[in-house]
Amino acid sequence: MRQAENELFERWADVRGPGFLKDGAGREFQGEPLRVLFVLKEAVDDPVTDPAVRYRWWDYRDFMDDGGQWQTWNNLARWTAHAIDGAGFGEVDYMSKDTRRRLIRRVAALNLKKIPGTSASDMGEIWRFASADATFLREQIALYRPHLTVACGTLEIVEHLYGLRPEDRIACGERHFHTVHAELGHLAGFWHPQCRLSKKWLFDQFAQLVADVRARGGLVPDVPAPVASLSGLPPQATNA
Repeated sequence: MRQAENELFERWADVRGPGFLKDGAGREFQGEPLRVLFVLKEAVDDPVTDPAVRYRWWDYRDFMDDGGQWQTWNNLARWTAHAIDGAGFGEVDYMSKDTRRRLIRRVAALNLKKIPGTSASDMGEIWRFASADATFLREQIALYRPHLTVACGTLEIVEHLYGLRPEDRIACGERHFHTVHAELGHLAGFWHPQCRLSKKWLFDQFAQLVADVRARGGLVPDVPAPVASLSGLPPQATNA
């Protein structure tokens, strides 16, 4: 998986230029029988520093494998634990970095804009980057063959990349998803993990989304998953 990603990124970076961000599959993603992909907007970092220098060696996949930062990745880890392991909120309320690290390595996450930006995303800019890089983005997503693609504040852009129509969405509470797609699995629109909503409420909404997708025949693993504790949580976890 990593080799295929790197071959794509070499071609992509030649077009995109300095500051290109490598992202994608966590270390254990390829072995997961149920594949979940999160589609995010952009990575966040200091815009003052020259990206040609700062990001030349930055690999976002290493950042993910190390658990990311709690502000975004605590919620993504909680959602991962539910989608893949069926974990309840009580098992993932408190999220240590070790727990987050074990969970995030099992999913894939990509940013539509491959040049890092600020915490206040300019959606017009995200649209421009995604439209310009549409062929590369579709090629990257094809590597992962996801069962569930969760567009975190990016649903309209992903729909545009694949020619999907908003009127074909299936309502799930305040969110929506599409019936199974050959390259995306079930595409679901969801809130960004840093939105100002309670982690419990977001978890419950995500659990409902997963239930509705399963009711439509989605999230069927390729092979039976091994029996294990729901999310590999230690007996006591401390909040990060």
